[in-house]
Amino acid sequence: RKNFHDMASVVLAERESLPKTIVVCGVDGDSSSSLAAISYAAALARAGLRVTLVDANPAKVITRSFDMEADNGIVDYLTQAALISQKALAQFSMLTKHNEQIGCKICAFGTADVTTLTDFSDDRVAGIIEALKPDSDVLIIETAPSGRQPDAVRMARHADEVLATFEAGTSSDRSVDTLRDLFAEAGVKKMSMVLTNTIERVA
Repeated sequence: RKNFHDMASVVLAERESLPKTIVVCGVDGDSSSSLAAISYAAALARAGLRVTLVDANPAKVITRSFDMEADNGIVDYLTQAALISQKALAQFSMLTKHNEQIGCKICAFGTADVTTLTDFSDDRVAGIIEALKPDSDVLIIETAPSGRQPDAVRMARHADEVLATFEAGTSSDRSVDTLRDLFAEAGVKKMSMVLTNTIERVA
């Protein structure tokens, strides 16, 4: 928990650079990126920042953790056949719900039958991210583990930085190096790594 508190303090000290978008993903399937995203969002909210947490991970851990399985979310707008209008984007921004427990807004994964976000255009993804920014100092988007799907790299193209989670003894050095290379190719300017087996649940 102290680790995320310190990271939030750094973001607060650089407040003139806000708003910013941060993608959180795991190096592999065992790296608890959902818990990292929740913990980081809570720490940022405690620091006095307006935070929106978006569940873009088909595992829906964040969505289930806050009993939002029946709520429309990011994938419901991504799967619309028509181009997203400005009015629709405004409605999307209202789909976020404030959670008193962690002190920030949460956008659920959604109800559409989607297993990856890679089939959607960059313009559509970018449009939704832009719709959420006005209400947030920090927008945190948690995606599927980078080792399983390219969703994290796709989202990272529209982010200011990436927070990658891994477990000592589980995530290989090769996986971490590969992840760094992928994000560098995507144009990510800042990448941080967090050991998830040191994370304590934020309550």
